[in-house]
Amino acid sequence: MKAGLHQVPAVAPFNGEQQLWTRLMSIYSSTKVLRHSFVHRRFKVDQTTGLLEATPKANEPVPQPMTADEQLAFGQAAHGTAETVIAGKITVRQRDQLSWVLDDLHTHHGQPPLGGAPVRGGIPTVLVKAESLPSGDLAVDPVAIRNEVQQQGSSGANYYNLRIYLQDGRILAGSLEDAPKHRTTFTAIEPPTWLQYS
Repeated sequence: MKAGLHQVPAVAPFNGEQQLWTRLMSIYSSTKVLRHSFVHRRFKVDQTTGLLEATPKANEPVPQPMTADEQLAFGQAAHGTAETVIAGKITVRQRDQLSWVLDDLHTHHGQPPLGGAPVRGGIPTVLVKAESLPSGDLAVDPVAIRNEVQQQGSSGANYYNLRIYLQDGRILAGSLEDAPKHRTTFTAIEPPTWLQYS
């Protein structure tokens, strides 16, 4: 990593995601000549393989070329990072996706793999009714929901969208992987942070 970039403080919500932030800063540093060639100068693209090569200035080092797959991963990393910063939080799914595309860019950031998982196939939507308790509170059991969708197979999916229907007709939506690993109780006025009204 270029001297000084390791001292760049992480922006929210990457404050607690140092491994992701280190890789993002390393990629930013290592692709400087490639990025400047693409935007300000000329670059070479192999018409057969899609390999992208920079045209460095006389005083610049020749950077590692970027394969077609790495270019796709670079774009996905940039998009995922911007999406996360705009949202102000990072979900399990976003962390996994960023880890996966950053692993594809290991020759540019030089860090060990994080082992993220890509989305396999479509993302199924699981529909459930919230349990109404005598107290007026609501309850859902994410563990039971996970067990049921895994027993049904869901075509090997590793992520699930969750829609929880309330008795008053409103719907709470979230990602099943962000749900706690236990039965949770909440009120309709103040749902848990991993759920939002849709």
